[in-house]
Amino acid sequence: MSTIVIDQHAFHDVYREFLVDRELTFFENGIVALDYVRKVDLRKPIELFVICWQANGASTLIHGIRDLANHIPFVVIDSTRSVPTIAAALSIGASAALWKPIEEEKLLDAVRQATKEQGTHPLEEKLRARLIGDDRTWRSALRSLAIAIDNSLEPVLIVGESGVGKELAARAVHDLGHSPKSPLVSVNAATLSPTLLEAELFGYERGAFTDAKETHVGYCGECKDGTLFLDEIGEIPDSLQARLLRVIQERKYRPKMGVRDLPFKGRIVLATNKNLIQEVEAKRFRQDLYQRINVHEIRLPSLRERRNDWLLMAEHFLKEYAPSSGLRLSQEVREILRHYSFPGNTRQLENIIKHVLVHRPTNEIRPHHLPPQLVADACASAGESQTTLAWPEEWMCLPYKDAKERVLLGFDAVYFRKILDRHEGHQANAAKEAGLDPKTFRDKSQKSGL
Repeated sequence: MSTIVIDQHAFHDVYREFLVDRELTFFENGIVALDYVRKVDLRKPIELFVICWQANGASTLIHGIRDLANHIPFVVIDSTRSVPTIAAALSIGASAALWKPIEEEKLLDAVRQATKEQGTHPLEEKLRARLIGDDRTWRSALRSLAIAIDNSLEPVLIVGESGVGKELAARAVHDLGHSPKSPLVSVNAATLSPTLLEAELFGYERGAFTDAKETHVGYCGECKDGTLFLDEIGEIPDSLQARLLRVIQERKYRPKMGVRDLPFKGRIVLATNKNLIQEVEAKRFRQDLYQRINVHEIRLPSLRERRNDWLLMAEHFLKEYAPSSGLRLSQEVREILRHYSFPGNTRQLENIIKHVLVHRPTNEIRPHHLPPQLVADACASAGESQTTLAWPEEWMCLPYKDAKERVLLGFDAVYFRKILDRHEGHQANAAKEAGLDPKTFRDKSQKSGL
């Protein structure tokens, strides 16, 4: 088994000394290393990559590895001692990330951890049944989630784009955790004003304000020894962040106008689609709170980062919503979806399947069953011509009125996206260039799916 090392020549002897029992192949350039991976003799398989993040082409190499051989683990070495760099490396699937100067024991531990047979955590199969996916980054996230579930006292922070499944992951933490029969109380911090959020979180005594006719327990009390799920944690105002920190650290809280502290017996799960490190740097999120809640930070990768998982998810939703139909995706539809970026992630894919089923396909899902703007966007991403983009062949087999509507919607999806991009999202300027009044421009762009 070969270990590929990408770093400057000056460090090659260090790796030879520390990894004396391994067969090493050295490259100073990540792009050349990737070319080697494409041509490597399969009788001499690659077991591991050790990559200096600053090596020329390292980022290209990492994404190339994930496309060609998603199962091969890699360890990242960073020479800048940059926390964001380490976080970025781990977020795209690095088994470990170390700083230079390289320490022998830490490197050996990282290599052993990356290459050893990963024992399956008892909860992993249960999680995979709930959170579908087979990509290495997804399986890594589920393994981290399983470990977090075992630690019933510490908070869990779930981060990721909208639609990746953060709420499903939070429910899994509760259902597979220490007290699944206790309540799961969910609150979206972005939907409540700071005053209302405070009252709902911590409760209040009778007479705390004008309409407080009775004592209100609040979410902290309602969850008992169950789970309190706080979604959009990045939207919580600073004044409440301090009180939330006290709940986590001291396991107690005080209702509004209360005279004594009450015990908090539950577990807190938090979720956000924001980069909390950037929020801390911008002084919009307390550093002490972030440090306290990132004990178990689970990043759920977007669907476009999960190679071929969209196909697993599509088949899963077909079985869920049309279990006895025997429906399958045609090769043309697979090609369209392969080029689509799924900006709405898993939630969007689920809605696409629901849209398809409304059109009642018989035994195979064809391109004309898909939303027209999706076809247009996917074709644009694939670099196809404007004609192919706007007029897929199957649309020409529809009745005139239906075909014309799809052609126009497909064209609008591309036209409005491109003109808005040119004007950096400024609708008034884009409408002026388009020769449309702002209201018509807005209505047409919204109808096209933007």
